[in-house]
Amino acid sequence: MTQAPTLAAIGTFALLWWAQVAVPGPNFVRITNAALFTSRRAAMSTAAGVATGNALWCLIALSGAAIFQQRPELRLTISACGGAYFAWLGLQMLWRALTARPAESASVVGVPTRRTFWQGLASASLNPQALVYFTAAILAGFQDIRPGLGLLLIMIVLAVTLAWYEVLTRILDSAAARNGFRRLKPLMEGVFGVLLLAGAVKLALPLIQT
Repeated sequence: MTQAPTLAAIGTFALLWWAQVAVPGPNFVRITNAALFTSRRAAMSTAAGVATGNALWCLIALSGAAIFQQRPELRLTISACGGAYFAWLGLQMLWRALTARPAESASVVGVPTRRTFWQGLASASLNPQALVYFTAAILAGFQDIRPGLGLLLIMIVLAVTLAWYEVLTRILDSAAARNGFRRLKPLMEGVFGVLLLAGAVKLALPLIQT
């Protein structure tokens, strides 16, 4: 009888995290862009970096996030770095969209998977909103966090993130999808650039309000 609420809470945690991952944001933009304009392998390498970064935020939330509670300026510092990083990426995409030639829209640039992993890790690690989400979800769903349960939640974060992007990148890896999106590369990069800039503004709002 005592296990039912825990199992229900674990299932709810997994479903809510899936919904969180599926909502388009900076990480979604990075991975989708890699899938469409480089390769599925590069996209999944980016997704692995994103999943690792999110798992680290989950670990911090499980530890109580005491350091962030005692030193809120650290969170603001990460928000500032994250906002600057996303703004830089967004401006890069907008520049490519505005300066692309018609022949360039069909080109595919190879990127080492080691580099894309670190790009994904940086994207997730510089977004402290994940810490807010995990702290709220854990406090709302669980009363007693033991090491085994904590490890399970971290594994759920990794598994759900990678499973979602596995499905998404397989869909985008079809020849019809890739060819169609490559023809629209300048437009798509412009949209992605705007989304990244919106993410940068969202991270910068707490800094403006303080």
